[in-house]
Amino acid sequence: MYFALALVPAFLYGSMGIILLKVGGDARQHTLGVALGSFVSATVLALILGLDTDSTSILVAFCAGIVVGLASYLQISAFHKIGVSRVMPLTTGGQLLGISLLGILLFGEWLGSAALPVGLVGLALIILGVMLTSWQQKPTGDFDEGGEVVAVPYDPVAVAAPGVGSPTPVDTRPKQLVSGLIDTGLSTLFYIAFPIIIRYWEVDPLRSFFYQAFGILLVGFIVSFPFFTKQLGRVDTRWSKYTLAAMIPGGMWGLGVVIMQFSQVKVGVAVGFSLSQLSVIIATFGGIWILGEKRTRKEMVAISVGVLVLVVGALLLGVAKSLDVA
Repeated sequence: MYFALALVPAFLYGSMGIILLKVGGDARQHTLGVALGSFVSATVLALILGLDTDSTSILVAFCAGIVVGLASYLQISAFHKIGVSRVMPLTTGGQLLGISLLGILLFGEWLGSAALPVGLVGLALIILGVMLTSWQQKPTGDFDEGGEVVAVPYDPVAVAAPGVGSPTPVDTRPKQLVSGLIDTGLSTLFYIAFPIIIRYWEVDPLRSFFYQAFGILLVGFIVSFPFFTKQLGRVDTRWSKYTLAAMIPGGMWGLGVVIMQFSQVKVGVAVGFSLSQLSVIIATFGGIWILGEKRTRKEMVAISVGVLVLVVGALLLGVAKSLDVA
């Protein structure tokens, strides 16, 4: 049951970036909308479960919220720069490696004689699957080997707020690509720190989520100021229908965080987090089929194989947990 529950965040996280870019809007609108959506979901949860009143828990949860707020902002920025189907495989691989290793080193997971080797094989398969789904064929023209036009390698869909100026394609120039990769790397580090902070200080992940969401909202409100997003213009575009629309994936993200934190208590940080990162499947195929981010035939084959490898790796992580003596 808990293993299945740990898979739910994969659907929620995988859908988030797709919905954000599909409904339109700029990065500052998406950042604030996601923060507002997560705060609303946290408020509802607080009304149901109540709040943690321990001062240490409040402070730790608030700081964790600031961390994940920065992670969300950087990831959304990367979505707009290099595309959802490019960002998610990269951030997934980094988070899987960091979270799993810290789960083992800090919390003594996978201590059974067979748990560690099985878990490491599962983790290796997941990382391999991520690498396959993110593999990019070197550009050799617009035609495949049979002469048929398949796709222009690495040409993410244009992302812009409908009705607001002309659509601005995702920039593929070297500087923009490097900037997107830097944003992805930094967001990955923050996402690694977030669940570890909550687990290390033994904060109740559900009754403290309101304080986390408050930290997320504070970060979202500050970093979305025009002063910090000068590339989007001086006019404050945050207060619009696109911000309201972004609250939907924000609420989904908040629900995913709650479920992930709860499932981690039951199945462990390494397993719970790893399963949630299967969102890369939805994000990759969704980015290609729904947002129109192009792939060649060879890349589609690699992606299909990668999905299969990811599923096998996830199953092995479940087996490793069942063999764990901790």
